[in-house]
Order: sequence, then structure tokens, then C-alpha cells
Amino acid sequence: MDSVLYWLYVVLVIRNCVSVPATAPQAALNLLTMLAYAAGAVADAMIAQLDAVGPAANANALPDAFTLAAGMGRPFYLRIALLLAVALWSYGLQVLLERRRRTSEEQRELALRTEQLAAAGRLAAEIAHQLKNPLAIINTASYTLQKTVKEGKTITQQIQLIREEVERSDRLITELMGYAQLVEGRVEKLDLKEELERAIAHVFPPAVEYEVKIHRDYAAGLPDLLAQRNHLQDAFVNVLQNAREALQGRGNLWVSTRQGENFSVLVIFEDDGPGVPPDLRERIFEPYFTTREKGTGLGLAIVKHNLELYGGWAWVESELGQGARFILQFPARTLMRLRP
Repeated sequence: MDSVLYWLYVVLVIRNCVSVPATAPQAALNLLTMLAYAAGAVADAMIAQLDAVGPAANANALPDAFTLAAGMGRPFYLRIALLLAVALWSYGLQVLLERRRRTSEEQRELALRTEQLAAAGRLAAEIAHQLKNPLAIINTASYTLQKTVKEGKTITQQIQLIREEVERSDRLITELMGYAQLVEGRVEKLDLKEELERAIAHVFPPAVEYEVKIHRDYAAGLPDLLAQRNHLQDAFVNVLQNAREALQGRGNLWVSTRQGENFSVLVIFEDDGPGVPPDLRERIFEPYFTTREKGTGLGLAIVKHNLELYGGWAWVESELGQGARFILQFPARTLMRLRP
């Protein structure tokens, strides 16, 4: 009880809190440290008692460890209480520092993503602006030429073709200008489950009685995603619409979330539709590639594009006649880790 080694236990408790951030292992380690001190103090008292009664004393004259510990007095209990208080104080301080660190990292991540999206938006707007101006001039010139040349049917037809192609190019560039909307909105923390439910309600509204049974399996403890809501919703909605069209309004759809490698997050959409032929799996994410008569070929391309904005990836696993499995992977970030 008089040894300065007691303070070594205080240092060990503080060191445990610093070295072991997880709650349960830290509490167990500090509890064992306190028990080690208590056992040492009781053992010391028992040795002192043996010295007092002498080696020839009856063993029954020695009290047991529990009785000895109960009678060790106020200093013993104060030291145990001090160890417990130091453990609680160190843990509380660690929690506050960790929360502050995560908040700081989150702010840096939000600022970085916002800056990246703004740069991409400015670039797309500049490209669209540079291309739209000459197309407008060409369109005006061809219209004037067509109006002037009234004879020569072949020339008129060619000019009309030029106008049609220019108008088509203009529509494509207008779609490209949609990338300029990257600067609109803001990056925020989004709950994955809530965003999936929002997308499901959009594609399969309760008022429309689709004969599609949706099975949900959301993993617990996944982190919030840092993204703009419209990017996340566009990705989820397009995959769900693709599954709905493949099922033709009837079948099963499984929506699940999982932890991936290196703390990444996986969102999985699986259906029991006709599946994707092997020769088309590598092409379905290409812009304007579609196998449907009225399809635009932009849905899955938007999915891939929106995920790549955040460093993510999308791919499909499928066997013909056995359904398709679309996997969206959101990468790990410094603060994007599973909550304990």
C-alpha cells in the first residue's frame, strides 16, 4: 500500500485508454489492471500478516483474501476509486478528441468533394459553351443558304441534312450541359437506408400495383455516405428502373447493403429476370448502348458516371436466364468507417 508502484497502475490505465480505442477491450483491460492492483495489495497484506504471526502459526489464524481485502481500510478503496476515475476520465477525453478529429476530417472531406464537383461542373460548362456557339453559327448559315438557294434539289436536301445533324448535336451538347449542374446542390451526409427507400418508392410507387416482391437486407452499422443527394438518387433509381423493365413488372427483387473490402460499402440489386448475355455485360454501362427498342442507353451510363464522381465503381454479375446482380461500390474514406 505504501509503494510508489501504485502510480504505475495509474499510468497503465491512461496508456490503455490511448492504445485501445475500442470500448469493450479497453474496459476489460482496465478492469484487469485494477484487479491486478487489488490482488497485489491483498497479497502484500497477506505476506505482512504471515510475517507478524510467524512461520509456526496455525494457518487458520490467517484471514482469507476477501476478509483481508474488506478490512484493508479507506486508503485501499480510495486508490481503487482513483484508478476507476482515471479510466473514465481518460475514456471521456478520448471520445471527445476522436469526435473532434472525425468532425475535422469530415469537414475536409466535404470541402474536397465540393471543390472537385465544382471543378468538373466548370469544365463541362466551358466545353458546352465552346461547342454550342459554333454550332449555332453553322445552323444559322445553313438556314440562310437553304432560303437563298431555291433551285437544285440535291443541294437543298444536303443542307437539310446538315441542319438535322446540327440540331441533333445541339441536343447532345445540351445533355452534356447537365454536367454543369454538378455545382448545384451540396455534398451532405446521407443515410444509405433512407436513400434506398426513397429510390424504391420512386420506382415502385405504392399507388401502382407492380407484381414485384422487394426483399430488403440492410447491414447494420454502415456509415453515412458523403455525396449530393441527386447523384445518389439518380444511380439507385436507374438501376431499379432497369430491374423493373427486365422483370416486366413481375418477379423478385433483392436490395441489400454490405461492408466491402477496406471499409467500403456495397449496394447490391439482384433480380430473377432474364439476365444479361455474356457478350453484353461489358457494354451495358456504355453511353447510348441499349438492347431495348425505346431505350436511350443513358440509364446505366449515368449510374457508372455518378459513382466514378466519388471514386466508386459499378459492375454486373449475371447468367443468361438466371437474373442479374448489379453491385455499386462506394469507396472508403478517412471518416467512412463502420461504427462500432
